[in-house]
Amino acid sequence: MSQWTANRPHSAGSSTFSPAPRTPHPAPRTPRNASIHSYAACEQVLDELERAPAPGMVLHWWLGDLALTTRAVSLGCYFSLNASAVRKTALLEAIPLDRVLTETDHPFGDHSSGRPLPGNVAPVEQALARHHPTTPENIRQIVWRNLAKLVRDTRCAAQPTRPVSPRFTSAAMSPTRAASRDGFLPGSLTPGAASPA
Repeated sequence: MSQWTANRPHSAGSSTFSPAPRTPHPAPRTPRNASIHSYAACEQVLDELERAPAPGMVLHWWLGDLALTTRAVSLGCYFSLNASAVRKTALLEAIPLDRVLTETDHPFGDHSSGRPLPGNVAPVEQALARHHPTTPENIRQIVWRNLAKLVRDTRCAAQPTRPVSPRFTSAAMSPTRAASRDGFLPGSLTPGAASPA
């Protein structure tokens, strides 16, 4: 997949979108997930994803309307949701739970949350649980299953040279059981790896 950029000039309200130059001999395809920030370029980003489909596309801070969101779902995109995004009921209606991930960097900039710290996904999990009548713990399990599926489908699990160690706020909310059903255990996101202590 080619790389692209959404250029935002400093003047308010204007933006341009331009695909990155193509190389005559593309580099070998290395499995990867891509977090795509599409501010002021939602339609153009989806046009590029249609032109060069690839697994592992995560739409970060997605601001697309209902039609664009439906299109992104049909392209196989995942959506990383933050405290601001979960306030948009129409967006939550359009995104299936099996495509939801939680953003761990946004709470730093979200001054409306009670505890604006990176990794504080509890308010997002609680809002999703209210919207999809379930528990925050179940939402966390779903998000971990989604992450495990994303890593498995993109074959990224074979790439890390050292374990990725998530930190859990509560042992009761540990996603070990759900992720292990998918062949991945939190701690490294690689098949059969042990969970952190």
